Amino acid sequence: MQIGNIALIFLSVLLFSGCATTKPPPIASIHQLSPEQLDALVGIKIYTQTKRIKRQFETVTTVHGISCKSSMWGRAATTREAVLQTRYWAQQAGADAIINLQCDRQRDNSYDCSESVICNGDAIKFK
Repeated sequence: MQIGNIALIFLSVLLFSGCATTKPPPIASIHQLSPEQLDALVGIKIYTQTKRIKRQFETVTTVHGISCKSSMWGRAATTREAVLQTRYWAQQAGADAIINLQCDRQRDNSYDCSESVICNGDAIKFK
């Protein structure tokens, strides 16, 4: 009976400890996209001020993009790649544009990166 209780406590601790970890947003293989696919990503417009949008829209979802330098010899983390990642996920969600885009460079070990650029924004669809 005591072994069963200990096993139950152990499993509970494992289950709840998984909730505390930060899972990175998914990363698309941008470097494997064709030139046509990259052009389509650039077609996802980014608006810095919502008052400049003359059409009605609805928010589809929040999108995240990350550019990660995973090792000292790896490719540098860039804002360009993080923005492309954000555009890619907006496109996958069926959005026409992104608003409220903000990107931050981080020089810590977030998401197992030696440095990273993380962008967040709201994917929108025009009505």
